Amino acid sequence: PSYLRRAHPELATWEGFKDPANAALFAATPGGKGQFMHGDRSWIQYEEAIINNRGLDFEVVRLGSEEALLADLDRAYKQEQPILLYLWTPHWAHTLYDLVPVELPEATSASD
Repeated sequence: PSYLRRAHPELATWEGFKDPANAALFAATPGGKGQFMHGDRSWIQYEEAIINNRGLDFEVVRLGSEEALLADLDRAYKQEQPILLYLWTPHWAHTLYDLVPVELPEATSASD
């Protein structure tokens, strides 16, 4: 969300997530891994590969449905808490929540 980006401009790119202090913003418990929220299990996703390939201290948390993901987003957004998730565009949630992208490097066969 944009409120998080304003507080932590280094999170504009994936490199900012390598900082253990920034990863800790997304942890459910102190000292735990940062959490990347994921919705429906049937969605094709590459979050784990990106996390592993970039050496990020995050884990993918599968919530089980788009509804659960949006509920988690709504809760975090109302409380201005950190949340990291993938939500495609266009999606109606972008009209309700001021979400900002994280810049990733261009995919190559070596970094897929």
